[in-house]
Amino acid sequence: MDLKKFLLYMSLATLLCWFGFLMVIFSISPNEIGTLTFLLFYLILGLAVMGTLTIIGFLIRKIFNKKELAFEHVLVSFRQAIWLSLILIISLYLQSKQLLAWWNAVLLILGLGLIEFFYLGHNEQK
Repeated sequence: MDLKKFLLYMSLATLLCWFGFLMVIFSISPNEIGTLTFLLFYLILGLAVMGTLTIIGFLIRKIFNKKELAFEHVLVSFRQAIWLSLILIISLYLQSKQLLAWWNAVLLILGLGLIEFFYLGHNEQK
């Protein structure tokens, strides 16, 4: 798949996820929600944020780092968008259960940051 098709498909999927997220927000009553609705809420929000961050990250890398291949920009942007989306979704879930504190947010960020650093170090060895 070439880069233009990827960006088109990613943009369309991201817009679809944002539309789905808005549908969940505006069409479901907070008083009548169950476990499946919460799962749907977090899943759609996570996918929408991940797509948005992937596109933004790719565009920023494309502008400021012209040495690497575009495919490398896409992979790094996608991987880091996953980490940031996970931080957001886990933080929102913890906040909904009133368990979010500064120290567990820092631990979450450090944990995912260590995974990213491990991945970067592993790729440099290859």
